[in-house]
Amino acid sequence: MTAPAAPRLNAETAVAALRAVLEGIDIPPATVTNPHDYRLYAEILESRCSSVVIAVDQILRLEMDSRDAAQALLWLRAALAANPATGYQTRAEYLAARLSPDLANDLPEVGR
Repeated sequence: MTAPAAPRLNAETAVAALRAVLEGIDIPPATVTNPHDYRLYAEILESRCSSVVIAVDQILRLEMDSRDAAQALLWLRAALAANPATGYQTRAEYLAARLSPDLANDLPEVGR
């Protein structure tokens, strides 16, 4: 007799996983005019991407069910919170400081 198949991820957990992945990698880009800021941005992004890869790999490789995947997502969110996307000047901040207030208000939300 074969064992019953493990339950798969439910839609809610799968969507939560995708949101966590997006949160992990969609950080505001740094200005390229300051090498220090850009290096810090690259280090933060690399660390966050590594955390995403670890969590997604665990979920997929181990074929986790929704309960175990939720635990992996809790770990991922804690890892992302421990490495916030702060400490560097973003491209939007750089442009906003150099543009008139009217033009700066028209900048898209992406990268702010």
